[in-house]
Amino acid sequence: MSSPYEIIDVKFSRKACYRKFDELYFVLIFEEQKDEIDIVPVLKIDEVRLIRYGFSRI
Repeated sequence: MSSPYEIIDVKFSRKACYRKFDELYFVLIFEEQKDEIDIVPVLKIDEVRLIRYGFSRI
C-alpha cells in the first residue's frame, strides 16, 4: 500500500496501516522481517472499526 495515512503497532510484533479508497477504508496488517514484508490480512472496514482498532488520524 503506497502512502498509508497511518501505521500503528498491533499484536504479535505486527503493524497495521490504512488507506481510504472511494468510500471504504482498507486496513493492511503486516510483519517486517529482514528483507521482506509479509502481509497477513487485508480488511475492508468503516470509520467506526478504524477507531476501535486504534487508528487516531481519521
